[in-house]
Amino acid sequence: MVKKRFKITGLILNSVANKIYRNHPSMAERLQPIINSSFFVKITNLPFNVFFTIEEKGVAVKALHNSEQPTADLTISSDLTSLVNIFEGDEDGDKLFFSRKLQINGNSEALVTLRNAIDSQDINIVEEISAPFKIFANPAKSVINKLKRHVC
Repeated sequence: MVKKRFKITGLILNSVANKIYRNHPSMAERLQPIINSSFFVKITNLPFNVFFTIEEKGVAVKALHNSEQPTADLTISSDLTSLVNIFEGDEDGDKLFFSRKLQINGNSEALVTLRNAIDSQDINIVEEISAPFKIFANPAKSVINKLKRHVC
């Protein structure tokens, strides 16, 4: 049951990541130098972690149980709130790193490329996830925001 739950979580994360990739072509272009680079994101306050690879036409994302520790070019570790805030540009990754709320190990060049690509965009995760719901977008945003507050 646990593996199935994380497989579904991975499919959802993969869908969202690729939607963001498609909706932000200039970000995708900036990611080209790190094609085939792999990233392991340890989410310290959730029962799963995220492993993703930058591919030429998108991002391959998997959710893994905390016990799984894949080999990756770069490992990033922090709580969900900090990771989401960094992604949305609401928190300074350097500040979190120096306060030890964010740990980074591995290919620093891949990290800088990823960070610059994300920072070059105005990405709102709630908007990206809720947009496909069309007439149900506002209720979907409400649910996502409640989940975000509860989990983050």
